[in-house]
Amino acid sequence: MNVKKAAALGLTACFVLTGTLGCLFAPVVPERTSNQGGGSILTATGKVFGGQMTQLTADEVQIATDQINDLNPQVDLTLDDDQAQAIVGFLAQNGINSFDDFQNLNPGTVQPPPGCCRTL
Repeated sequence: MNVKKAAALGLTACFVLTGTLGCLFAPVVPERTSNQGGGSILTATGKVFGGQMTQLTADEVQIATDQINDLNPQVDLTLDDDQAQAIVGFLAQNGINSFDDFQNLNPGTVQPPPGCCRTL
């Protein structure tokens, strides 16, 4: 066996082993936070502080609120899929990409997502 074949075989074995171990030891992602576009706390944080809130997925909203729950057990912000999707819809319909956008909202022009509020 020449050096090139040995190197290729070793490299292939390394990729296979790394892929197998990565699958075995990868964190288990709950379905609740991986069924509406996916994401992570890193992607959510990047969008929130990068002025891209309208790009958040419902999963990222759930992941972020779960993180707040973990940091402060006195706060319960656990959201189900529909609630997280309503937040995503609210952000998109009102063009909210940053905290400044929240501050500049005109209460008379706020558009709630369809189906989130009922008429009294």
